[in-house]
Parts: sequence; C-alpha cells; structure tokens
Amino acid sequence: MKSSLLKLGIFLLTMLAFCVALKNIKLDQQVVESKTEFSTKSLIDVDNASLFFIGSSRVQRAIDPHLLGSELKNYSINNLGISGSTFLGNCIVADHILRLPGKKVIFIELSPLKHDIPSGVFKFGEVEKFNVLSKVFQLTEHLGLSRQLMLVLDVLNTRMFSQISLKNDVKRIFGYKQSIEKGNQWIGYRPTNLQSRDKLIRFLRPLDIEDSCINSYKTYVQMIKGLDELASFSEGQIVFFLPLTYLKETEVRIVTDLFAILPERMKLRFSDRFIETCSSEDYMADKNHFNKKGATIYSKGMIQQIQNYFQAKNKKENSSL
Repeated sequence: MKSSLLKLGIFLLTMLAFCVALKNIKLDQQVVESKTEFSTKSLIDVDNASLFFIGSSRVQRAIDPHLLGSELKNYSINNLGISGSTFLGNCIVADHILRLPGKKVIFIELSPLKHDIPSGVFKFGEVEKFNVLSKVFQLTEHLGLSRQLMLVLDVLNTRMFSQISLKNDVKRIFGYKQSIEKGNQWIGYRPTNLQSRDKLIRFLRPLDIEDSCINSYKTYVQMIKGLDELASFSEGQIVFFLPLTYLKETEVRIVTDLFAILPERMKLRFSDRFIETCSSEDYMADKNHFNKKGATIYSKGMIQQIQNYFQAKNKKENSSL
C-alpha cells in the first residue's frame, strides 16, 4: 500500500511540475480568435449512404440498428456508441469514420467537452489501427501549442492513471471509476430489460431548445468546423442531435446553447411529439439510459426524425435548382 502510494505521489508530482512548466511557455500564447460562422457547403447525396450514430452509453442503449434498418432500407445503419464517451471522444471516432471510403452521414450526440477519453475510444483506435493521441492533436490544433499540450497532458494523465498498476483500494481513494464495462459489448447497441424506479429523471423539453442562448464555445466550434471541412472532402456529412436525458442541469444548458449556433444542415431536430413520446419513466433503465422498451420507442421515433431531415434536405436542394 505504501509503495503504491509513493509511486502515485511521484507520478503526480512529476505531472504537476510539467504542468507548471507548460503554463510558463510563451509560444502560441495568442490563441487565434475565430468567428462562429460555418461554411455553407452543400449536402451530399445520401442515397445508399452508411449512417453512423456516435455517442455515449445513451446511444448504446437507445439506438437499435436492426430496427432502423428495417425501415431505412437504402442505408447501412451502424451504432458506434461507446460507454463514457465525451464530445472529444465522439469527435475522435467521427474523424476516423470520415476518412473511410464511401458516402456516410454521421449523427453525433452532443455532450460536454471533458479532457478525458474513455477506454472504449482507445480500444476503438486499436481495432481500427489509428493513434488516438494523434487525433487529439489534429482536432485541437486551433488552440495554440501551450493549451494544446495542456489538454493532451490532461488526457494522458487520466489515461495513465486508469492503466497504472495500483491496488484497488488506492483507486477507490481517488474516486477513480473504470469507464468501460466488463465484457465484449464495449461498443454498439446494448439493450437492457432493467426498469428504473426513479421518478426524478431529467428529460429534454421543447422549451429547453427554445430558450437556448448563443454562447461562445470556441473549442467546440473549432472541432466541429474541422470535422465539417474534413467531411467536405470525403463524401461525408456530420449531423448533431441532442440527448433526451441528462444527469446535470448544466449539461442541458451547454448542449442546447451549442445546438442553437449550428447551421440547419448540421442539426437533427426532434419534433415535440417525439420528445414527449419518449419522456416516460417506464422507458428508463436508470436515470440516464433507456431500457429495451424505451429503445424500441426511441428507435421507431428516430426513423421519422431522420426521414424528416432527409426530406428537408431534398426540398432545399430542389428549391435551389
């Protein structure tokens, strides 16, 4: 126990010293300011495209690719939900998918930007043979060298702590929780028949979207712009959607504000009826995840939301002819 704590103390002191040194770096202290305007690129022809759904365990529990595929027959449906994934993790996965050949539409769950990447994203990198940290550098190049290094160091710190050979009691002292569940179902659709007994679940409300205000989320915006630029060269389209459940009120504010500044071509808008239909405790496995019954309701409703999105896209293209 003492030996493990000593190793941890040395590791943390080393990391702290490096952080202090980085803060004193004078290079790239002026972060380039950027407007929030997005390009007006045209949408790709989505017929016979592959549809990817990227996000956290909320995506894993909610989107049934087989059910969607039974109605959206001209598309290949892929659930790439990863337990614990954050906005940064979602962007890493999306960046990789955009570089694959073929037409693709990538639906990305909006979530808070945290400087940690779940083990599932690293495992995805291993399976797909790409370097996750290289992706982080690519996605954050707009931040300036010093801030970029600080972010990467933060990611590394979390990653190394999750991998370091410490006893379980030391990990519990520091409140560390493994972000990836045991078993082989670390990615993709994972239905559950559990039933929540909690009556205080925070569902998304249509009013949340209407009341959103425009805030400046530069890091988010720059990552989205980078993905959008990549999509324009790779037969891709990125589309963002809001989660329907939340553990914290602050997350609602962050993601709805960000959703408000996105161009319409990047928004999968949910109808009020869809939101209301899904907002039942009977459909929940816990405070934040749908059970199998809820996933069926959500997936059936999502089919209509996607069809509405593609129809709106076609109308816009026809009106411009």
